[in-house]
Amino acid sequence: WFSFELVCLSSVLLTNRLDESFNKAEKPDEFLNSLLTTIRFLSAPNLDSFEFNLLKIKGWIDAKKSYSLMNSEYPMENEDRYSPIGDVESVTNYFKQLSDKGLLSLDQVEKLVIANFNFGNAVPREKLNIKLPKSHLTYFVWSFFKKYGFNEKNVAIHTSQFLRFNFLMYKEESLNEVKEFYLRKNFRSSQPKKYEFKI
Repeated sequence: WFSFELVCLSSVLLTNRLDESFNKAEKPDEFLNSLLTTIRFLSAPNLDSFEFNLLKIKGWIDAKKSYSLMNSEYPMENEDRYSPIGDVESVTNYFKQLSDKGLLSLDQVEKLVIANFNFGNAVPREKLNIKLPKSHLTYFVWSFFKKYGFNEKNVAIHTSQFLRFNFLMYKEESLNEVKEFYLRKNFRSSQPKKYEFKI
């Protein structure tokens, strides 16, 4: 019933209610996981009238988890990593384009893949500093999740989460749910100008 109440609230009241409930929770992690499970259940019928609030709640949960992960010294668990359709070689080759262009080292690319995808034992994620226009990196990661079999509704969420968890230039989106929401809502389907990567 709490989740039904949330999806019916106005945008301002929604955030306040979430923050209030989170701060009162005896076990914040369990509260987030329980809320996420319920939101996934409510998302299944694809009710347009609830979609904005469902996305906003999911963004709020991701922001809380992102903050927790950024301040954690523990390796990622398997359930926190993505399971793409491609194998480790094809996924690594996609991200190796970043090292081929001299933007990351090969070691950084390999760690990026293992930290984020279910290949072998998990390692901690690192916040990478990369000299690339933000629109290019966003399109690069968005194209990956489109290519490797994630359904249309989850592409935006996975792209936003991946960018925020792994790259320093998305620090503001990690800490501000409104900016994160607009990051997700404004993915472009056409390549930016002077885009040099292969899809």
